[in-house]
This record gives sequence, structure tokens and C-alpha cells, in this order.
Amino acid sequence: MTAPALFSGQSFVALGWALFHFLWQGALVAGPLGALQWLLRNRTPALRYALACGALATTADFARRAKERDSGVTVDELVSMRIHGRD
Repeated sequence: MTAPALFSGQSFVALGWALFHFLWQGALVAGPLGALQWLLRNRTPALRYALACGALATTADFARRAKERDSGVTVDELVSMRIHGRD
């Protein structure tokens, strides 16, 4: 794909919306995480690290749920189709 084709039309619009959703979903997760990190600032680093890992997993789950919502097919169904050779 050429650079002009990448930055024009539907590809650029889709990229813009993906970035927009990445930002608001990240803020939705980072806000409570920041508050919890501050409240637990005197606790062990392992606990704060586990909270941050949970926040990262939450953002990955946002992407999975968006894919399911847009396609109408769950990730588990997609995996099952791939295993059984039905793409």
C-alpha cells in the first residue's frame, strides 16, 4: 500500500477512530489506576505492579469486546472456526 493511499479515505478515518477510542479507553482505565496507585503508595511494589498488570489486561479486553461487537462473532467462536478449518 502506498503512503498516499494509506493517508486518504477510509484507512485514515479508521486509524483516526482507532486512536480516538484508544485514548478514551486508556483514560478510563488510567484514572482509577492512578487513584489506586496513590492510595496504595505505601504498600508493596508487587501489589501496585499487579494492579497495573490488571489495568493492562482490562485495556486488552476492551479491544476483544470491540471486535466481538463489530463482527457479531465472539472470539471463542472465531477460535473454534479456525481450529475446525472454517475461516
